[in-house]
Amino acid sequence: MNKHPVQSQLPEFGTSSMTSQRLYQHPEPQQESKIAEAAKNTAAFLLLICIFGGLGFMFVHQADRESANQIETIAQAVTVEDAE
Repeated sequence: MNKHPVQSQLPEFGTSSMTSQRLYQHPEPQQESKIAEAAKNTAAFLLLICIFGGLGFMFVHQADRESANQIETIAQAVTVEDAE
């Protein structure tokens, strides 16, 4: 058996154009058009408005229902006291 590891039997490669530093550079991001960027920002802004507006509407609606329930409970308590 060979005493040398397999890696030592590989041939030596010289520098070539295929192993230049250019291959190791990160790709440059593509520039989007101003209209596409504005459309994305507008859509994200409208989505946030819908989410927070919906949450606000739910809180206000639930508060109104709870207030109506409290008024109904108080009215029932008053009518029960009057009946006695």
